[in-house]
Amino acid sequence: MGRVEERGSLSVAGANRINSTAYLGAIRHVVCGSPGYFRKFGRPKTPQDLRTHNCLTDLYSGPKSWPFRNSSRPLLVEVKGSLSSNSNAVLIQMALNDCGIIRVPLHAVKTEIANKILDVIFKNISLSLERMCAYYAKVKPLPAKTADFIDFLETSLRRRAGE
Repeated sequence: MGRVEERGSLSVAGANRINSTAYLGAIRHVVCGSPGYFRKFGRPKTPQDLRTHNCLTDLYSGPKSWPFRNSSRPLLVEVKGSLSSNSNAVLIQMALNDCGIIRVPLHAVKTEIANKILDVIFKNISLSLERMCAYYAKVKPLPAKTADFIDFLETSLRRRAGE
């Protein structure tokens, strides 16, 4: 933790498991594509149908499996496609260009969904396993500014999740 301990700073990052100093909340994801893509290639009827579609993936999200709710346990569907990027903006633009289906944080595509230029699929069964976490040096007492900022982040993420 070198930098955090030396400077007393705070790092906020996404994590797939809760192993941080402070858990801030879940990051809600959606699976979506453009109406044009669905006209050309069909709309998947089940999550397993994604295996035959061009799924544009996040370069750093680990295995290319997208999680869905199943009756007994989470269903992980292995996806593949012509593009992997570390930029949600690039993935969104490619989806808007009818190039494939994406899985991105909801907040990144709210406007496109509202404007009906991206359609959400599997809305009620798509899972969001990603978490937002804060990492900081464990000092007692925690500086007031740091504690206040963590409280602000937790409140903001809770409010955003309720939208």
